Amino acid sequence: MGDVSAVDMKVRKAVMEADKALRALAKEVSPAAFDIKLEKLDKAKILSARKKVTAFMGKYSALTQLQGSAVYGRLNPQSQAYVDWMDDVMGQLLKLVVNLEKAAKLAGKDPEKNLKILVDTSARRYKELRKAPQGLGTLVKEIQKDFGPDAKGFSGVSILPALIMLFMIFEMIAAKIKQRPKLKD
Repeated sequence: MGDVSAVDMKVRKAVMEADKALRALAKEVSPAAFDIKLEKLDKAKILSARKKVTAFMGKYSALTQLQGSAVYGRLNPQSQAYVDWMDDVMGQLLKLVVNLEKAAKLAGKDPEKNLKILVDTSARRYKELRKAPQGLGTLVKEIQKDFGPDAKGFSGVSILPALIMLFMIFEMIAAKIKQRPKLKD
């Protein structure tokens, strides 16, 4: 590691810090962090997880800006690979966060007046999951049937699209963590 410059070391340290924060974020949005039952969905917890995702992006977006700077050209290929990986993570996260924000707005809607859009959004997002957590499919099928204001956990249907988006973010993070370049020098 004698040929690694101080700039490379600084970038690697920042990426490793971001990687550690990304792993912690994955735990926050993991299906294991939530009780997947309509009557048990915790709106505050789900919206708090949303804030943590956006806070992560705000904190580590500077790493992605290195690609267009003069510093990027001075980095060795391994450090550039780290920056490229981080840029890919942030790009994927940004796409998902836009939809998460839309879903979070639905969380404030009255389920009785907006039931059709909440059910349709939940079902559409559910289909986008690669591997849905146990119980989520049953829940989505349940709300697609005869679901109404007298149903158990009716108020929880408004937060369901945001929860599904968090699970999509978890899937993406888990995949990207596995793709992080390994240190070669």
